[in-house]
This record gives sequence, structure tokens and C-alpha cells, in this order.
Amino acid sequence: MIHSEIKKALAILNRGGIILYPTDTVWGLGCDATFSAAVHKIIGLKGRSERQSFILLADSVAQIERYVTQVPEIAYSLIEVSDTPLTIIYPDARSAAQHPDGLAPEVLAPDGSVAIRVVRHPFCSMLLQQFRKPIVSTSANFTGRLAPEHFDSIDPKLRQQVDYCVDPACEPPATGKPSSILKLGCNGEVQIIRK
Repeated sequence: MIHSEIKKALAILNRGGIILYPTDTVWGLGCDATFSAAVHKIIGLKGRSERQSFILLADSVAQIERYVTQVPEIAYSLIEVSDTPLTIIYPDARSAAQHPDGLAPEVLAPDGSVAIRVVRHPFCSMLLQQFRKPIVSTSANFTGRLAPEHFDSIDPKLRQQVDYCVDPACEPPATGKPSSILKLGCNGEVQIIRK
């Protein structure tokens, strides 16, 4: 069943649509992180500020290296030793404004940094490996509302507005809580953003 769900989700991502999908933390709204029009759909759907950056999901450090100019050395160790979901904010992401195969400018922070998490969730990992690009991951709620811990707590109005909703049977295992967030500087400085 997981393979058929991935195939359906990939079809939507490849045509610039929005999926509602389980991650290693909470259910998320996702799209192709390199496609501005898709990112704008999520911004509009959530009622989110255009100035807010996004968290992206990647399947490996190798995928991150394609979209970040220089991965600070400490990031490799942090990803390897973390036993809970960890989002890292990297300096100097490759934006599609400067690189033809870069990230949509809308997913980046004003300083050019980008937040990316390497996932170990079975569904997400397989989806990312086959999509071969990072996917936006923003909690499946309207702005100002609580992030849903599980599929049953997602607003039905939100479910109706996405292009595809992954079968809830793909949900486990997940923490039901947002990831920790660290921001790294070019010289390896570490700042805790969210514990």
C-alpha cells in the first residue's frame, strides 16, 4: 500500500500540486520546494505571511549538499547523532533566482538561509528518494491554529483543499511534536532556535 501512496503523491508533486502527508513529526502540507507556484499555493491555503520561510525535508545529506552552498562540518555530526527529528538552518542556500536548479526563493529566509531536516520516517524517506528534490513541510493547519498531532485532528476544510491526501495508514511512526531547530553559521556556530 505504501508504494501506491508514494506513486500517487509523486504524480501530484510532479505537476506542482499540494499533498497532505505524514512526516516524522506532525502531518504536513507539502510541495516541490524548487517550484515557486506550488509554494505560493501553500502560502495561500494556510493564510501564511509571504515573508515566513519554510522547513524542507530531504532524504540525505547528499540531497542537502545540492541546495546549500557550503554545509558546515558540524552539520554532518549533528545529523548522525540526533535520535529525534532535528531541523538545521543552513547559511547560503542556492536560490532559483541565481541557480537554474535551486530552491524557490519563497522557501528561504531573508538572509538566504534555509531550514532542512533529514527524515527517517519510512513514507517520507521513500517519497523523497523517488522525488529526488526537497519537499516543503509545513504543519497541516491554517495559520494561527494548533498543529495537528495526528490525522484525525486535521481541519476537514484543509483536507478538502489539497490536491492529494495520503492514506492515514501511512502515519506511524511519528512524534506528534515539531522538530528541534538549530541554526548554523558559516564557521560552525550553533544557535538553538527551538528545543
